[in-house]
Amino acid sequence: MSQKLENEYVHSVYSRLATYQNKEHRRSSPRVWPKVLKFVEEQSPGSIVIDVGCGEAKYTCPSVLMIGVDTCADVLIRRNRHSSPGLDLMLADALTIPIDFRDNTADAVLNVSVLHHLSTAKRRKTVVEVKCLRPGGQMLMYVWSFEQPNGTFPSQDLLVPCLQPSCKLFYFYTNIYTCTESYTSYSFFHTFLLFHFSYISYPFEHLVAVGVLILSSAKTQGEIKKNDIILVIYLLRSMPNLFS
Repeated sequence: MSQKLENEYVHSVYSRLATYQNKEHRRSSPRVWPKVLKFVEEQSPGSIVIDVGCGEAKYTCPSVLMIGVDTCADVLIRRNRHSSPGLDLMLADALTIPIDFRDNTADAVLNVSVLHHLSTAKRRKTVVEVKCLRPGGQMLMYVWSFEQPNGTFPSQDLLVPCLQPSCKLFYFYTNIYTCTESYTSYSFFHTFLLFHFSYISYPFEHLVAVGVLILSSAKTQGEIKKNDIILVIYLLRSMPNLFS
């Protein structure tokens, strides 16, 4: 049932959106979030970075090997027309990444706007505990927060209106219902509360959020050790000031 829901309200939606996403993304594009790009560019030269649910693979850096993984073939095909140095693309499911790596090989993992599209806690936990991330590696994660500046969503599980061909996803915060255009499809989102991340305290020794929240577990006291895996989580709230 969960796979069917995601196929209908996630994968098929982004496949249709791929028809309109046919541009090379410049650093100045509003769809390229500076904090994510900075995270990639701060990795050591020669690092292996896996972008889980990469979509258009907007985040690249010539000094690192970026491996973009996504389930949408249409998006990957269109992105491949604008090749970038050090970028490899792979058609795969985030839950079963078939990369011929040994465990603990990747230096960093991007999980940007992916986890909230998975419909069960078990599936979300599987994606977070990716085995290819090495000890001492980093994961940057963006998910949508249940609490919003103007209140809360009506439910943690949402079908969010998606407009085409304008390619705009309208995230309906409480008391903000200003869009009058007709909807052509809906996308599934699960919104998160802070305590939901307690189940991923293993294998991550330190849970750290920059700029929005500070997450902590029982193991976070004291210094960060060399082999600790760092998980940076942003719970997305109001859109304008979070991506700069």
